[in-house]
Amino acid sequence: MGQLKEDEVNKIIQARTWRIWLSLGATAIVGIALGCGQVGGAGQCNGVDVTGACETVDSVVPTDPLGAGGDTPDVDAYQTAVCPTSGTAEPFGEHKANVTISANLMPGVTSSAAPAFIEFTSYTIDYTPSPTNLIAAPPLTSQAFGPISFKVKTDGTQVTQTLEFVNTVTKKEYVDLGGSKNPAMTYSAKYTFKGTSEFAKDVALVGSATFNMGDYNYCK
Repeated sequence: MGQLKEDEVNKIIQARTWRIWLSLGATAIVGIALGCGQVGGAGQCNGVDVTGACETVDSVVPTDPLGAGGDTPDVDAYQTAVCPTSGTAEPFGEHKANVTISANLMPGVTSSAAPAFIEFTSYTIDYTPSPTNLIAAPPLTSQAFGPISFKVKTDGTQVTQTLEFVNTVTKKEYVDLGGSKNPAMTYSAKYTFKGTSEFAKDVALVGSATFNMGDYNYCK
C-alpha cells in the first residue's frame, strides 16, 4: 500500500477532530439537560417543570409522635404487650415524616413565564435495604398514597407536610418476614411526589431519608 498524500492526511485528521468535537459536545449537552433533573436526595434540585420551576425536597425528618414522642429515625416494629413500669401496652403506631419542599425559578426564567405554584397530588415510598446491614434485611413493599393536595409557591417559600413514612402495614410486613429485632436493619425510604404546575404541566419530585427498623423500647 502506498503512502497517503499530505492533503489526504490532513482531511483524515480534520474528520477525526470533528468527530471528537461532536462527541464532547453531545456529552456536555446531556450534562446540562440532566443538571436539574430527578437526581434524588434531599437538598438538591430534584424535580423540574418544563415551564422553568425547580422543586426541591429540602429535608425529610422521620418522627414518631406516639412511640418515641418526637423526631427519630429509629422505627419500632415490635410492640411490647405489657410495659413493666406502666402495666399497659407500649405506645405504638404510624411512624411519620415531616417533609419540607420548596420551589424556585430556574436561572434566566422570568416570573411571567413560569408557574406561580406547584400542586402535589400523590406520592409513593420505595424502601431499599442498606448494603451495610450485617445480615440480610427483608424486602419491603412500596406504598402509594393519594389523593392528597398541597401547594408550593415558586418564590422559595418552604412548605412542610407531615406525611406517611413507615406505617403499621409496613411494620407488620417486616415482622411477618422475620425482620431482625436486634441488630436493627437500616433502610432508605425514597419519596416520589407527583403533581402539576399552575399551567397543568406534570411534575415529579424525589427525596429520601434513611431509617433503622427493629425492636425499640418506647415503654413509658
